[in-house]
Amino acid sequence: MQSLVVLVTRTQSGDGQAEVELFDRLRPYIRALVNSDDCVPSGSQRQLDGSDLTQSVLLRIAMSLADFRGTTDPELRAWIRSIVRHQSINLLRRAKRVATLEFNGAHAPQNGHPLADDSTPSEKLIRSERVHRLAEALERLPDEQRDAIRWRHLENLSLEEVGRRLGNRSRGAVAQLIRRGIVRLNEILNRDD
Repeated sequence: MQSLVVLVTRTQSGDGQAEVELFDRLRPYIRALVNSDDCVPSGSQRQLDGSDLTQSVLLRIAMSLADFRGTTDPELRAWIRSIVRHQSINLLRRAKRVATLEFNGAHAPQNGHPLADDSTPSEKLIRSERVHRLAEALERLPDEQRDAIRWRHLENLSLEEVGRRLGNRSRGAVAQLIRRGIVRLNEILNRDD
């Protein structure tokens, strides 16, 4: 079995199969980190959705993998732990902002029933503008990248199903296509800021 760092190096050079194997091997490690007090602020695991945090970490790793310069598995694990810490803090902050906006300290749900959307018109406009910007940025991607991202992340299709829809592409090819699309999407959104 190849070391994780070898898989990272192969992934950085464009090997889609290595990327699939790398993320398959990282997923259980990241899940364990997400459920530990080591990387996630103590006591906050109940406030975070573990699968959301795991996905957020995997996405951040996919987007940042080209920047990893370590040469050993322990360096890779330390880098991943720092990403888990940062992503958990970001999700906690985001959840706190949403809770503040939605509940405004006094509008808690009653009897388990969700509240109506009490967002102000400006908050709704900001949310709408963000969705619109993302949709516009998606439209600027090449067709296959756009379709692969939509099917995988909006329709939650498996890599295999996305591959079938793209003309029987391998999991590795689909993962690489999605990764390149997300990197390009990030570039578009950051350039437009």
